[in-house]
Amino acid sequence: MRILITGASGYIGSCVFAYMEKLGHIVHGIAKSPSSHPNIYAIDLTDKTKNDEVAILLGNADLVVHCAALLHNKIKDEAGTAEFYETNVLATKRLFGMAQKLEVKKFVFLSSALSVLSHSRFIVDEKTQPIPKSEFAKSKLQAEMEILNLYEEGRTEPIILRLPLVYGSNPPANLRLLERLTTLNLPIPLDAVENKRSYIGMDNLLDLLAYLVDAKITRLDSYPVYFATDGSSLSTRKLVRYIAAAKNSKSVFLKVPKSLLKLGLLLIGKRNMIPSLLYDLEIDDSKIRKLLNWSPKYTPQQLFEIYFKEQQSND
Repeated sequence: MRILITGASGYIGSCVFAYMEKLGHIVHGIAKSPSSHPNIYAIDLTDKTKNDEVAILLGNADLVVHCAALLHNKIKDEAGTAEFYETNVLATKRLFGMAQKLEVKKFVFLSSALSVLSHSRFIVDEKTQPIPKSEFAKSKLQAEMEILNLYEEGRTEPIILRLPLVYGSNPPANLRLLERLTTLNLPIPLDAVENKRSYIGMDNLLDLLAYLVDAKITRLDSYPVYFATDGSSLSTRKLVRYIAAAKNSKSVFLKVPKSLLKLGLLLIGKRNMIPSLLYDLEIDDSKIRKLLNWSPKYTPQQLFEIYFKEQQSND
């Protein structure tokens, strides 16, 4: 199959690009910055003057995996409303509209679980009423709505995947910080945090995308929005212990009350880390599992062992 990957030089996009090539598909990519790969083209999707170049690539694609996005850890939330809107909403709307006109068969949009909630005491699924908190989350939800509003029966099939935090080798954001703590064998004050959060490992995500590429279903669902996870939730305590075990870390684990951890994060200006480290966000992704007869290939514990062994061999 002919596949176009946007954000092909990003954390997720680069892995999707390499995996689809490995599976034998004809893969082209779009990245904001130049790449050494001959099939990855430097195109800024927010630049309307590049529409003709984008159209050529879309015209030679059967399926698009839209990974490009302005991430919440790349810009200050309160100062980035316009930037989030331009990159995550307008560029996505324009890309999907062009895909429909050029009769691309499928359009997979990688959205975020944060477009619904940053944390919840209840299990979240596709029927949960979205209450996005950050400008990033609001922009991802708005992009979803633009795609659904543009969709016309019988044309490009949209598939919207709401992803929790994606982890892999050299993980980003909060996981990178936790990894550094274990690498330095520093005390980790998170052993009292028994929250429940859903994650998805890169290999499980890639396997799911391979299922979607091969799926013979022309119309997946009347509301083609899906969560995808590893299938089991993790506490921050267990997450850090998995990382430490995979890295053979000698870190000492301390039981510090959540109230003190929250205060500490506020004092050091890390308010945005509070939900993901301390609160629940447990997701029910049974909808896409049943639809595709798919289940994750690996458990989180297996994946952390794989990823950190890969890292150590590359260091």
